[in-house]
Amino acid sequence: MASPSACSRCLILARGRPSRLSSASIVRAFTTTAPLTLPKPPSQGGKGKPIEPRRSNGIVLKKKSAPARAGKPPLPGERKAQRKRVSLMNSNALPVPGMPDLTPETMADPQRVGSMLGLGLDLIEQLRAVEAFKPTQGWGWFRRPAALVRAESVRLGEFIARESGGGTSRRVVLSGERGSGKSVLLLQALAMGFAQGWTVISIPEGEYQKLRSPYNKQPANKAPAHALTIGQTEYALAPNTQPALYTQPAYTSALLEQIAQANTRFLTNTPLALPHSLPITLAPKLSLHQLTQLGVRDPALAPTIFAALWAEITAPARPPVLVALDGLAHLLGPTSYRSPAHEHIHALDFHLARHFAACLSGAVRLPNGGLVLAATCGSNVVNAESLAMALKQSAGEEGVGDGFKAVDARAVQCLRGVEVWQVGGLSKSEARGLMEYYASSGVLRERVDEAFVGEKWAVAGGGVVGEVERGALRMKIS
Repeated sequence: MASPSACSRCLILARGRPSRLSSASIVRAFTTTAPLTLPKPPSQGGKGKPIEPRRSNGIVLKKKSAPARAGKPPLPGERKAQRKRVSLMNSNALPVPGMPDLTPETMADPQRVGSMLGLGLDLIEQLRAVEAFKPTQGWGWFRRPAALVRAESVRLGEFIARESGGGTSRRVVLSGERGSGKSVLLLQALAMGFAQGWTVISIPEGEYQKLRSPYNKQPANKAPAHALTIGQTEYALAPNTQPALYTQPAYTSALLEQIAQANTRFLTNTPLALPHSLPITLAPKLSLHQLTQLGVRDPALAPTIFAALWAEITAPARPPVLVALDGLAHLLGPTSYRSPAHEHIHALDFHLARHFAACLSGAVRLPNGGLVLAATCGSNVVNAESLAMALKQSAGEEGVGDGFKAVDARAVQCLRGVEVWQVGGLSKSEARGLMEYYASSGVLRERVDEAFVGEKWAVAGGGVVGEVERGALRMKIS
C-alpha cells in the first residue's frame, strides 16, 4: 500500500503538468446562458475572418460595350416632329368618285347630314398653317382629307353662311367625352371661315414644341394652348400694369406667323387704316401682312404688334373674325410660370389668354360680327372641377361644388353666358355614311349593312366617332 505522502506528491506533480487532452474530447456542460454557448462561426466580412476568394476556372467574361452609332444623330426635336407628323394622303387608298368639296353652302345643307365632304388644296394649306390637323384623327387612311357632315356641322354652317357681314357674333363652347369629334368640328368651322373670307385666329391644342426665340434659329414655330401654361416659353412682366399682366413674346411671335400664313390674301391686300403708337416708326402705306412680319422678326415687339393687328382687323368695314381655341381647360387655372414672389401665375394673367377669355365672355366684342369658338379636350384634362362647374352654370344647370375641391371663380366668370353644345355620338345614319366612305376608300372590306352598322355603333358606345373608327379600321380580330 502506497504511502499517503507518495500519493500527495503525485497529485502535486500532476497538477503542474500541461494537459494532453484535445479540445474535441472536452465535454462541455449544457447551459442556456448566452455567454456560455458555443462561439459563433467567423463571419464572411467585417471583423471575422474573411472567406477565401473563389478560384477562377480560367474563363474571363468581358462586358459588352455599347454598339457604335452609325450615322449622324438626330437633331433636337427631330424625333418628336416625326412622331407628331400628320400624313394627309394615302396613295394606296381608292379615290371616292363624286365626293363634293366642303363649302359654306354644302355645310349648311341639312340634306347632306351623313355624307362626306372633301377639303380643297387651298383649305388644306390654310388648315395646316393653323395646326388644325392632329396625328390621332386618322387622316392618313384615305386618298384625300374629308369630313363628315353632322347635325352640329349644319348648325355651324348655317350661322357662318348667314352672318357673314351681318355684324352679329356668337360665343360657343364644344363639350363632350373623349373621341366624340370636337376637334374635327372645330376644324370644320375653321374651314368654313376660310372659305367665307373671314379672318381666322386659332390657338391649336397639342404638345408643346420649341418656339422661335432670338437665341433659337430653328424653324419649329408652334403655338399650342399648352405652351400658354406649362412654363416652357419666355415671359415677361408688362410695365405699368395693375394688376400684374404678363406677356409671352416668343409665343406671340409664333402666333403672328400662323396668322400671316393662314390669312395671307386678306392681310396682303389690306393697308393700315388706324394710327398706332408703336416703339418703331412704320413706313407709309404699310400692309397688314408687313405689320405682322415685324412681330415675327422681332419677338420683343410681338405683343404690341398683336394689339395693333387686332385693332386693324376689328376696324369698320372689315370682314368677320373667327377666334378658335382647342383645349379650353388650360386657360382656366394656375400655370407653371412663377411670379417675382415665386407664386404660380394664373393663366388669365397672361396677355393672350386674357384677351381670348375676354372675347369668350363678351367683354371684347366683334363689331363686324364673327364667332368665338372653344373646345374642351377629353384626353388631357386639367382644372376639371372649374371647367365642369362653369359649363353647368352656362347651360343653366345648378352647379354646386362638392366642397373638397377648389373652384376657380375667374373661370366661372369667363364662361358665363356662353352657349354650350354637348357633342355626343353619331346617329346610326351618320355612322352608316361614315362606314360607307370607309368601304368606298378600300380600307374597310366588310359589307356595310344594317347589322354591321348596328354592331359597330353599339360597340362604339352609342356612335362615339373615335370608337367607330377604332372598331372598323384599327381593331383586328383573328
